Amino acid sequence: IPPGQVSFSSSALSLLLGCLTSSMDIAVRLCVAGTTALLLADLALAVVGRHVPQMNVFLVGIPAKIGSGLLVLAVSAPLLAWGLGQLISDLRQYVGALLGTG
Repeated sequence: IPPGQVSFSSSALSLLLGCLTSSMDIAVRLCVAGTTALLLADLALAVVGRHVPQMNVFLVGIPAKIGSGLLVLAVSAPLLAWGLGQLISDLRQYVGALLGTG
């Protein structure tokens, strides 16, 4: 692209919008597992804190949430690799189509 001559047609803007929506879709798919695990951990700690008032839930809750987050991260690592590979392949297609080479 020569300097000073950048102009996007409607098809180029459509490609950029497609790239953005694809990126956001993959990002939401990747983060939903961790968010769900932390929400379930919070709910479990709320139930425990309500039924066992003698226990300090904050003292137990922080390591429990860290452990559950690391466990979900370890389990979802293959999904992360797939998602990033999908994102990179989509990005290559969008950039190729935007520059007119693919």
